[in-house]
Amino acid sequence: MNWFRYLLRRLGQYVVVLFGVSLIIFVISRLSGDPVALMVGMDAPEELRESIRSDLGLDEPLIVQYALFMRDAIVLNFGESISMAPGEPAGQLVLSRVVPTIQLTAVAVFFAFGIGVPVGVISAIRQGEYADIGGMTFALLGQSVPSFWVGLMLILFVAVPIDFFPLAGAGSIRHLLLPGLTLSFFMMASIARLTRSNLADVLDEEFVKTARSKGISDLRVYGSHALRNAFIPVLTYAGVQIAYLFGGAVITEQIFAYPGMGRLAIQAIYSRDFPVIQAVVFFAAIMVIIVNFTIDLLYLKLDPRISYGGDR
Repeated sequence: MNWFRYLLRRLGQYVVVLFGVSLIIFVISRLSGDPVALMVGMDAPEELRESIRSDLGLDEPLIVQYALFMRDAIVLNFGESISMAPGEPAGQLVLSRVVPTIQLTAVAVFFAFGIGVPVGVISAIRQGEYADIGGMTFALLGQSVPSFWVGLMLILFVAVPIDFFPLAGAGSIRHLLLPGLTLSFFMMASIARLTRSNLADVLDEEFVKTARSKGISDLRVYGSHALRNAFIPVLTYAGVQIAYLFGGAVITEQIFAYPGMGRLAIQAIYSRDFPVIQAVVFFAAIMVIIVNFTIDLLYLKLDPRISYGGDR
């Protein structure tokens, strides 16, 4: 029953978020200009333009237009592409790019945790030693350099001299490695610093000293006791950063000519294809909501003191 109430409460919050996103999309699309002028041009006869407005419902009051927009958005119908792929449903066009973006984000998250957490753990265990200094220097650099510079350096010094790494495109795991590393660089460095900071604090706690006094191995102390408690703030930060990865993918996908949602969004903005832009924003919001919900469930797994009903 607690699980059911928790699920309903979270779903209710997500519905409110999607409602706010849809309202923002609707308002911005109406403030950005007349979509009919983009479809037929400024020189088209007024009769033709009025006919198209009537077909699209643009001659209705704004509240009616919003109701029609929400009705279509519920079934992921955002109209047809105006300029990028005229006549093709914008929702289907974005859906074809969702999977590549999810794959790229998954690889970036794998790099961020697979490298950032071990670096942070080693730095916390070896505080003040060369391993700690080297790990935190790497973390500082990772948080200082922009992602586009990292991508360009990887292309120049890795992809160009080594044929194994493709310069652009998609289709295999090799196409994901360099873009994924580029996208994960800032998050990787941040996770390393946060893991080091939290784990160093937890290692000074009494329950860790007690576990050591009982003769429990260091591996079990670090893994089962210390790291599990230190990992909750890291997971919180990661949930926020994964949401930002969808936005950061715009730059990375442009650099590597990767056919994902970010590159599609840039192309749609340049061509003023508003149905496609609306679909990209809506799908991105759904993906962020799924990530946040997954993080909430992981909290419950890591910390049994967190209850579904909110009671301790």
